[in-house]
Amino acid sequence: MPRKSKREIEATLEDIEEGPPGEYPTVDLALLLSCDWEPVNEEQNLKRRQDTGEVYYFPEFDF
Repeated sequence: MPRKSKREIEATLEDIEEGPPGEYPTVDLALLLSCDWEPVNEEQNLKRRQDTGEVYYFPEFDF
């Protein structure tokens, strides 16, 4: 298995450090599947739980 270059590792770290916008919690897979959601801001990947009204950040899931 080839090793990643320093640039590839730095790019990955920069992506991780960006994280969710603002103070919104990140949704996990269990919560994603157990609740109904409505979009709040498509560009920032923010959605609201319909039952509580809480806003969560939806990261790009790699399935």
